[in-house]
Amino acid sequence: MRRLLACRTLHEGKPLLFALVLLVGAVAVGLVEARKRSQDVVRVNAVFEPAAADGWRRLLVTLRIQPGWHIYANPVGPTELHDVQTEISPATADTIFLRVDYPRGKVQQSEFLGSYRIYEGTVTIPVLVRHKGGSTGPAGIVVRFQACSDRTCLPPARVRLMASPSR
Repeated sequence: MRRLLACRTLHEGKPLLFALVLLVGAVAVGLVEARKRSQDVVRVNAVFEPAAADGWRRLLVTLRIQPGWHIYANPVGPTELHDVQTEISPATADTIFLRVDYPRGKVQQSEFLGSYRIYEGTVTIPVLVRHKGGSTGPAGIVVRFQACSDRTCLPPARVRLMASPSR
């Protein structure tokens, strides 16, 4: 009888063990997703076009967003999303932006937020830049964005990079 009881307890424990293995696997997948950052799914680079006679240079900032992800456009729409909309700013006090020409983005609908705009795929954002004092050296910029999928949003990113003039 003891042997039958031990065998039965072991057999009844297998579904519990299987469920425990599934739970540990699901938690592990969730932790991997939780460690992912916005800059892991969005690649940012910036290149200058040749300088204009007036000293302003056109900087092309390109964001390559992995399939299945999007970032919030600028302007995004609802004020609730302003803190996570894509934004490009000078990284140093000697860099001046005359204008940032953000593309309009694709319109999305949400029952909670209403209409808002996103960027998907590859987006290029032109920026007119000049250095104080007329320097034509590299320009430091900061690109801020938040990547989201249809299941989750990753923590917002602040990517700082130096753009060197083309020769």
